[in-house]
Amino acid sequence: TATSGAGISSYADAISVDCNADRPKQECATTITSYLDALSSGASQPASEPGAAAAITSYLDSIAGVPATAPPTASSAPAVTSYLDAMSSGEVASPPAEAVGSYLDDISSGSVAT
Repeated sequence: TATSGAGISSYADAISVDCNADRPKQECATTITSYLDALSSGASQPASEPGAAAAITSYLDSIAGVPATAPPTASSAPAVTSYLDAMSSGEVASPPAEAVGSYLDDISSGSVAT
């Protein structure tokens, strides 16, 4: 898992490093969970990490098989942004890493849509 100080200066950077096709999904789940925990606790806000939503969206779309040239309506971006906003406002709690990992597995297998 990418950590601050190892060339990683933000959650967005960490997500971009850990959430790619070359890395195990569990590393991505741990990194996303860390960001979600920070949002849930108030330690971070979506506005202070604008690249984090984009990095999560890019990863979810890639494992779901959404082509980069797909229209915006095919992207998970609106759902990701809404979820991060709800988490930072306390409307929803941060899920455990196991739940995030299971969700990533479900998306990549086609069991759920983004």
